[in-house]
This record gives sequence, structure tokens and C-alpha cells, in this order.
Amino acid sequence: MSNKFVLSLLGAASLWMSFDIIVRSNGAPVSSTAAPGETSCAVSGCHDDREIESGNAIVHIDLNNDATEFVPGNTYPVKVTVSDDNKVRFGFQIVALYDDGSNAGDFIVTDEVRTQSMFNHLELTDREYLTYTYEGTSAINTGYNEWTFNWKAGDRMEPVTFYAAVVSADDDGTDNNDIVYFKELRADAVATSISDLENQSITFNTVVDNHLIIQHGETIKGQIVSLNGQVVKSFHSEQKEGSLKIDCNQLSAGVYILQVNDQSVKILKK
Repeated sequence: MSNKFVLSLLGAASLWMSFDIIVRSNGAPVSSTAAPGETSCAVSGCHDDREIESGNAIVHIDLNNDATEFVPGNTYPVKVTVSDDNKVRFGFQIVALYDDGSNAGDFIVTDEVRTQSMFNHLELTDREYLTYTYEGTSAINTGYNEWTFNWKAGDRMEPVTFYAAVVSADDDGTDNNDIVYFKELRADAVATSISDLENQSITFNTVVDNHLIIQHGETIKGQIVSLNGQVVKSFHSEQKEGSLKIDCNQLSAGVYILQVNDQSVKILKK
């Protein structure tokens, strides 16, 4: 299974833009991201009078400065941005899921003025959503808005998807003539200091000081493969129990795939 983390930003429903609105919005209705099992405000009677993504807005999800890998259990900064000429109001909602549809990790609010965390207490109750507050709908600059927060990765060595929806609004005080955009982000999970392989008789450290050390309780055979598919190291041990030290001094820094017996996981060469 590819260890990817899927990030999805989804539609901010009921984004009222009138100036006499209550100062703090309730944010987008929960479970409106169009992630598996969900609907979106683009088809649920809210911002549904315009074709999805029929405008020129550009939406981007930035995980840890556009990284494509994460370590389970670690915390990372996330930023969602939207650019749409001359617009001054925007909304968003985001959820992070494993491939089986269960919630992946935890959102950490770092800007309580512009963002908030929400849960669905009727269905999909394990999913956490991050969305806007009323203050968070105001563009930082004309035609541009962003929301920043942290995400703590879950402990599972599995793919995660972020589903996000962003609304670019015309600020006329109604839901009409607003356009919904969708964005997804997937990122690879990288091995921690002790392997998260399902076979607990095999553990290893990340590559530190140019050596990978594999502790094993069975005979092993494996290889280290670059992301373009090139085998850069092969190894084996006929001992049923022991420790195998692999010299990685010649490997360039970067991410590699470690294959041991019938399992594989990504590792980081520092």
C-alpha cells in the first residue's frame, strides 16, 4: 500500500457575507467536504447555483512547506490559500482521512480568530473538521486569503488524504453566485526511529550516521530502492535472530523504499 497522506479542502457551506451578520460565524456545516461519505455545499442547496470550479480561483494546500512526506505522530504546519481576482470573501473546510475513511490525526487551531475545529455529532462522528470563523472569511488582501493551522499525524503507517473545499464569494449577502472549488493533497508516511512494519519481529532505525540497523527475529532478505525504482542496496541474513548493520554511506540524502521480506516502508537518509 502506498503510504500517502491525503489532504482534502472542501466547500464552506452557508457562508453568509452581509455586513450585519453576527460577528462570529458558525463556520461551514460539518461533513460538507465531498470526502467519501459526505456531500458538499455545492450540491446541497447552499452555494449551488454556479457550476463547481467555474471561475478562475487557484486553491493550494501547503503541508510543511510543500513537503510530500510525514512521520506518523509528528506535528506539521498547514496552510490553505486561495487566489481569485477582486474577491474579498472566502470560506473553507478541510478533513484528513485514511483510505478506509476513518479520521487521520488531529487538527490544532493556531489562529482562534480566523479558524475553528468542529465535529459531526450525528454521523461520521470520528471525523474532525477545520473551518473558518466570520473573521476568517475576510480576504487578507483583495483577491487572496489564507488559513494556517497545525496537523498532528496519526500513529498509523498508512496513506492520509486531506479533502478540502473552498468558497469564493461575491459578498452580496446571500449564498447566490458563489463558486466552490475542491483540492486534495496526499503525502507519504516515512518510517519513525522504530519501524512501524506489521511484522514486529523486524524493527529498524531511520538512517542515522550513514548506517541502517535492522533487528530481526527471522531470516531476512531485502533491498533499498530509490524512488525512481533503482535498487541501491541489497542485503540478507540467514540468522534467525540478530542485528544486521547496513552501510549507507554512499547513499545521497533523501527518501528511499526499504523492502524487507514481503513488506516495504519508506525511510529517510539524512
